[in-house]
Amino acid sequence: MTSLAQNSNHDIYTVDGLIAVASGKDAQAHIIADAIRTLEGELQLDIEAGIPYQRTVWESRSRVNIWEHFVRERVLAFPFVQEIVSFTVDLGTEHVLHYTLTVRTDNDTITVEQ
Repeated sequence: MTSLAQNSNHDIYTVDGLIAVASGKDAQAHIIADAIRTLEGELQLDIEAGIPYQRTVWESRSRVNIWEHFVRERVLAFPFVQEIVSFTVDLGTEHVLHYTLTVRTDNDTITVEQ
């Protein structure tokens, strides 16, 4: 499996004039993180895809569990994901969403954080 590589700002970048490519575990981590960052309604050809941030965590702290449900559902839909090992979510006192998601894939264990 391959995907476009991303730097720490989630931007694609080039190496020697060529777009950097990630493979294996790194590619899978990028794919999962991108799916979690995709907002509901953001994809023009499938406006129902994406995670519903607006009607969950952006609307009320009490809806974090609903946001978590949508994330779990999306991540488990990837054919390379076998199970979610752990998933912790914290909105913090500044209302900034932080999460750590660890999944077992068909190749390895991957941790994605925001």
